[in-house]
Parts: sequence; structure tokens; C-alpha cells
Amino acid sequence: MIINYYLAEFILPACPSLLQFLQQKESVADITADEKQCLITYYAQLRPKRWQEWEHTYVSLTTTQYIFLILQEDLHYDDDTIAQILGVKPASLRTLRSRIKGREK
Repeated sequence: MIINYYLAEFILPACPSLLQFLQQKESVADITADEKQCLITYYAQLRPKRWQEWEHTYVSLTTTQYIFLILQEDLHYDDDTIAQILGVKPASLRTLRSRIKGREK
């Protein structure tokens, strides 16, 4: 009950602003795991059709992998921009893509 209250009062209201971080090409490397999960939860409600497509295509993606999909497939950012937002080197995106592909059903 306390956790649900915390999510409802503090985390969920911040979710739209976290999505704005992505839209404004701000780095999400320093946001907490809870904030990343909040972003994913908010996105799933914002774009249910896209989210269902991913849920049917992939098995057990991490929050970072979902954020990558949002950046690549929904916001259509190039690799350099995605790497900057995620706080990784552009070469790391190949590994991320490979791991996502490995989770296809």
C-alpha cells in the first residue's frame, strides 16, 4: 500500500516530464531505475498499440531496451543521438540491438 501511494504521489506525475527528456534529446543516463520504469509504464499507456506490438514481438526486455525501442522506432532518432541519450558509446548500440533481437519470440 505504501509503495502504491509513493508511485501515485511522486513517481507517476513525473512520467510525462521523463518522456519530454527523450523528446528533447536529454540524457537519461542518470535517472533512477524507478524513473526509467515509470517512463516505460507511462509510454505503454500513451502508445498502447505500439506497446502491444512490442509485447507480442519480444520476451522480457529490460527498461533500457524498451527505451532504446522508443528512441529508435517511435522518435526515429539516429544512432549518435540514441547513444548520447542513453549515455553509451555508439558502438554499444550494436550489442543492444543484438540482445533485443535475441529476445524475439
